[in-house]
Parts: sequence; structure tokens; C-alpha cells
Amino acid sequence: MAKRRLPLAESQGNLNSLGEALARAGVSLPTPSGDPPEGRPSAEVPAQGPKGAVLSLRRKGLKGHVGTCVSLRGLSEDQVQELCRDLKRSLGCGARVEEGEILIQGDHRERLREMLSRRGFRVSGG
Repeated sequence: MAKRRLPLAESQGNLNSLGEALARAGVSLPTPSGDPPEGRPSAEVPAQGPKGAVLSLRRKGLKGHVGTCVSLRGLSEDQVQELCRDLKRSLGCGARVEEGEILIQGDHRERLREMLSRRGFRVSGG
């Protein structure tokens, strides 16, 4: 299979950056302001009312390993899934949604407290 090359005209001359080459090829890049790309909703919690999160440490069902459980109030299932995905990326560890709660591998209570309070949650427990 042949490699796909970006179409470049001879009149364009030298390109100063990869961003310029991609822009000329019609590929859009995310903005540095942190805004989500078009078509993907933001992971921010909508300001519909007070949101709560309870942090706890769990060992049961984890074969002796420690996991941080985040019980959320006031979020839909889709919002919980998206928050789980964002927390997993930010913390650099495994996580899953189990019975409406987010279960994160390892003890991350302090970092989660800061991250969730920045997102507008009232955090308790831990």
C-alpha cells in the first residue's frame, strides 16, 4: 500500500510548521484555549444545581488491590461515562463505571478531591 502524501503546490514554498501544512491540506487542529473540538461536547458539568461527589477507598472485589470509588449525585449515565474517561486520562490509571459509580485503580483521593472541586462538585468523604 502506497503512502498517502499531502498535496503541496510548488508555489507554496517552504512550510514553517506542521500546523501550516495540515491547515493547507484542510485538516483542522484543536485550539490552544482548551475548547473542545467541534462535534464533541465539553466534559464540564452543566450548572443545573449543586452536584455532589463522595470519595471512598475500596478493596472488596479487587483481589486485594486498592481502588478509589467516586459516587456521583445529579449526573446522567452519559455524563458519568464521560467524566470517567476524562479522570482516567488525567490520572493516568485505569477506571471503569460500575453501578453508576466510578471505580479508579489505586488511591487517588487527594488528586480527585482537587479535580472534582475544580469542576464544580461538592466533594465529601475520603
